[in-house]
Amino acid sequence: MCLGIMPSKTVATVYGFHELYQLGRATINGDINSFESIITQHQASFIRLGIYLVLEQVKSTVYRNLFAKIFKLSDNNTRLNLHLFQSVFKWLNHDIELDEIECIIANLIYQNKIKGYISHEKRYLIVSKTDPFPISTIVKLPNAI
Repeated sequence: MCLGIMPSKTVATVYGFHELYQLGRATINGDINSFESIITQHQASFIRLGIYLVLEQVKSTVYRNLFAKIFKLSDNNTRLNLHLFQSVFKWLNHDIELDEIECIIANLIYQNKIKGYISHEKRYLIVSKTDPFPISTIVKLPNAI
């Protein structure tokens, strides 16, 4: 899942990975609420399986996909106000400060999941005009979904 390869419904059914399938769907959709809910609900079994920390790393992909959706909804505007991200998080019942949003975005830029930079002074994310959310950082198999 860290590589963007999500378990298919068939694999989930055959091997009993229903929670991982649901996590994969939440990751692809950028649904941070579902992702965190599943992680919290099945935390003990993920720890027992030794995959909890790995799944926490997948959260960056969830953020990347959420931010890509915000970008698309803003008509592919390359200048995104960080207050827009904060409004989306408030709508999702996540009370996150602008500094934390900047930190999340800075980490995504460092991981090459976002091509752009943050204007701290003006509180904007400026993304590349070409391929601002590179898919090459997230490997996908056509039949994995």
